[in-house]
Amino acid sequence: MSPATPSQSGGHAPLLWLVIAMVWGGVLAEKLGAAVNPLTLILLGLVLALAALVLTRSERSYSPAAWGFLLIVAGTLLTWAYVLVRQPAEIQDKPFLPREAELVLRIERTFQTNPARPHISGFATVREAPAVLKSIEGQYLAYSLYTELPREDILPGSLIRARARLDWLDPAKVENDFERYLVQSGAKLRFDRGDCLALAQPAPAFRRWCSGANLAISEALHTGANTPQSDGLADIATAMLLGKKGELSGTQKDAFIASGTMHLFAVSGLHVGIIALSLAIALRLLRLPAGLTALLGLALLFFYVQIIGATPSAVRAYLMVLCFWGAQVVKRKPAPLSALLGSAVLVLLWEPRQLFSPGFQLSYTVVAAILLYAVPLTEYIESRTHLFRLIPEENLSPRQRLLQKGQTWLIGSAAVSWAAFVFSTPLTIAYFKIFAPGAILLNLVLVPLAMLAIVSSLVAVASGLIGLSLLQLAYNYAGWMLILLMWQAIVFLGQLSVLFWQASFIAPWLAPVCTLLLLMCLLVVSTCWRRKPLIFFLPLAVLIPVLVMGVNFTQA
Repeated sequence: MSPATPSQSGGHAPLLWLVIAMVWGGVLAEKLGAAVNPLTLILLGLVLALAALVLTRSERSYSPAAWGFLLIVAGTLLTWAYVLVRQPAEIQDKPFLPREAELVLRIERTFQTNPARPHISGFATVREAPAVLKSIEGQYLAYSLYTELPREDILPGSLIRARARLDWLDPAKVENDFERYLVQSGAKLRFDRGDCLALAQPAPAFRRWCSGANLAISEALHTGANTPQSDGLADIATAMLLGKKGELSGTQKDAFIASGTMHLFAVSGLHVGIIALSLAIALRLLRLPAGLTALLGLALLFFYVQIIGATPSAVRAYLMVLCFWGAQVVKRKPAPLSALLGSAVLVLLWEPRQLFSPGFQLSYTVVAAILLYAVPLTEYIESRTHLFRLIPEENLSPRQRLLQKGQTWLIGSAAVSWAAFVFSTPLTIAYFKIFAPGAILLNLVLVPLAMLAIVSSLVAVASGLIGLSLLQLAYNYAGWMLILLMWQAIVFLGQLSVLFWQASFIAPWLAPVCTLLLLMCLLVVSTCWRRKPLIFFLPLAVLIPVLVMGVNFTQA
């Protein structure tokens, strides 16, 4: 039987078995590489899958445990083979590195850099290399180059010719958090300390259109910003809607990082979800059929994701919405947990190396915690604290209904903030060296304000597009006021140093083991909470001993 989930999450989740198999397959591919020939893995996987199918042909021979085991092992082996086939061949002649080389690169992602400096950086794929370095063709690398070319011409999809120092990015010898981020993103090489010589091929027309739309939206969000303070607030609004963290000043970045709220500026599930909900409400006013509403919403959301650069976090969030709204298109009941698992499958098929990125791990861990822990916790607390539980629903007065909705919102927000903190803590400590219990309070305040600020910015941009300049200005100012409240909350709580600590695990294996145990707790909680409410304390029983015995803390 498939793992049970809360009723709100949509019932059973058979895709969970596939996700488990894909995760283990990705881990084996990363740790063991091509220790086993991919063809052998495929044959073994198919044989085990066939054996599982044979078990289902007879009730006498069928065993759910054996069937599930065979399927997971088969999926693991097939995923291992798939990852090996997808990734480029191993780099040969590593002793030749570091060395100067002239390469043709296909730009995959660009980082924001200081506009005053003639500098570009990001991720790229090697398209052409000298004869002695042919083995690096197809490899994913991190580049950092000086250029005299217009930076608006260097976009994802374009080809550039560059000469710089080529070096091996050894995962065992990373020296700082940025190098660790490059390795976790899948880069095996670093190409820097050199120049971009020429634009070998411009980006596709659609990508150039997206870049122009991005600049136009940024300008629209700065409309009316005629003082240093309002310009700073407009920078934060731009960072929130477009994910342009480069718009933030050093002081702003430090404050958001120290408070554990930098996630508000990486376009992810929160941002895409808010915009998807806004689109759904706007399209519903047109009284369109549900299927057509979903199709139009997905199309508009696709353009938004492309305009902001199709970052991995935004694409992951879009795929979640695609799986959820896609159910309406095919006239099926939308199921949040199935949408989450479906998007994980699509992401790992599209780009297997994302499995090891902090963004992927945090996104899916937190959303799973919200669906399988925060939702039932909210239902349980509300059932015990319902303000008017002795009054029939139809007899409630408008004031009582408002109070009841306020209570539900407050309990739900607190449960979501608590779940996000508990289940993300091991990964946050491992990747960002921060333990921030103060983020529980901050998120209670900041997330609603951020939601309103994003909606205000979205309405401001839409107003500008249809020529309503006064409305655009009004919504820009409304968004800035909300952001100012967010900033003041961060500054106030940031002064309470007891709520924010620098932290690190004494052993690196503790973070993945603790996270795995917490994910197992989710399955237990989601199936047992109605019969045994004390099960809500199970994640704390896992987390607290790890924090006490396995983490070193220092005052932030």
